[in-house]
Amino acid sequence: MPEVPGTPDPAAVLTSRYNSRLLMVSLAGALVVGVGLLYTARSYRLAHRGQVTDRFTKTLERLGSPELYVRIGGIHALAQVMRDSGDHSGDIVEVLVAFVRHRAPRHVLDGDTGSPIYP
Repeated sequence: MPEVPGTPDPAAVLTSRYNSRLLMVSLAGALVVGVGLLYTARSYRLAHRGQVTDRFTKTLERLGSPELYVRIGGIHALAQVMRDSGDHSGDIVEVLVAFVRHRAPRHVLDGDTGSPIYP
């Protein structure tokens, strides 16, 4: 049977269909991988935020301890949290300033005795 001009070769048609299907499957796979990466990154950020919050809470508990060495450990733990999470540095500085103001001895301003007054 003679070839009609302008009709494509059946093998070329099959090859182009195969290539288009392969392209669609590859694009769908890339989309799934991209969504998975976004989900993983979001989960990582949330887990990290929760971990920093837990560490911050534990250090605040340590600062309230009556034992001196536990409070010193709490101060060092706050410093580590500040190094690990720059987002919380302002909160940590506020906590440390309040801790020092509350714990530091105050002197009488009129100067009679000069003995410290503890809050």
